Amino acid sequence: MNSPLATRRLAGLAAVVAVVIMGYVSDSVSADAGEVAVAHRVAGPLRRDFFVLPEPTSYPDAYPGSEAILRRAGFMPHACGAPFDGGVCYPWVGIAHARSIAPFVLEIDWGLVEAPLIGGGSHARIVAVFGFMVWQWDHGGWAT
Repeated sequence: MNSPLATRRLAGLAAVVAVVIMGYVSDSVSADAGEVAVAHRVAGPLRRDFFVLPEPTSYPDAYPGSEAILRRAGFMPHACGAPFDGGVCYPWVGIAHARSIAPFVLEIDWGLVEAPLIGGGSHARIVAVFGFMVWQWDHGGWAT
């Protein structure tokens, strides 16, 4: 009853489903490594002390978890008090938690402002395979 064509189609569909599932498992495994890679790319060139923004829920451009991500990457950021310590919280770096946007593809928002009106940020997209960063690029972005 099963024709060879139907068997091949079923095997192909099963292979595609398996690759997609493996891709999302890979995203889960790769999230921490992706966050650390973006943290090094953004904060590494500063070579000086920097701040992380407070994490109020009403602030639209907050980077929740920045301090923990940057510490995991080996940096020692300073917490910026509210409301931004009278404007002396520069430079600041923000790294958001990784989110999966496709199998084997993560997106991590980041921002860096070195002084008033000098900074920017983007959405880093990373192709990662079980913790190994294969390719990284920025998608979209903002500038001050």
